[in-house]
Amino acid sequence: MKTSSQDLLSQIQQRFGSADYSDWQYLRKRFYSYVNYPTAGASTFSFFGFAQGSAAGTTPEYTNMPKAGSFGQQHFWIRSISCVVKFDVVDITDWTGADATAVFSDYWLGFVQAGYLQFNINARPWLQLPVPFLYLPPFDGREVVQSNGIAALTLTEGTPNVLNAYVTAPPWATQTTEKDGIYTFDPPPLIEAEQGFDISINFPSGLVPQISTTTAPSGIRIGVILDGVLYRPLQ
Repeated sequence: MKTSSQDLLSQIQQRFGSADYSDWQYLRKRFYSYVNYPTAGASTFSFFGFAQGSAAGTTPEYTNMPKAGSFGQQHFWIRSISCVVKFDVVDITDWTGADATAVFSDYWLGFVQAGYLQFNINARPWLQLPVPFLYLPPFDGREVVQSNGIAALTLTEGTPNVLNAYVTAPPWATQTTEKDGIYTFDPPPLIEAEQGFDISINFPSGLVPQISTTTAPSGIRIGVILDGVLYRPLQ
């Protein structure tokens, strides 16, 4: 039998919108987690292990997780996963051939070509995949902006002729964003409320340092995005 205090609490919950766990709603949702890629590289990068606002560097730019290592009092049905590389400094205005000044260097010869992703649910392996930045491409609709290069050129004879010093456009690379390249789960896993999970990208063969000379130590961010359907209690 309810006491008067329990009756009062029930009335307050109904009036002011406390969660009603007897009724649920669903909506499309993406959860993301980013970390900085240091100049010297690292052997392991862990994702989704921190909640938004829990510490320095956990702003909405880095994560939107409600709780470290779980989705709190919500269920999340994961449909697809992607790995993203973000450069704070993208230098595509200069290229001299042997000088590794552009981000092309990291895409073509760097950490994007190495490592593996480990996805565990309740400490049990669910997905393990090599070179995740290639096999788990982003689907964020990014634009690629590149210099038009030389529009007009007037040459004068010299010894030697300097035509080979000009490059109409510097080398450029980025991750594919084609919708056909999305990695989808079949069957898709359901992570239940308060169920723990963890995702990491590992480089067991050794550290892979940044190659591009124009990126600051914290100028490269790598992240993992989970796309799916969120089930949450009604208010």
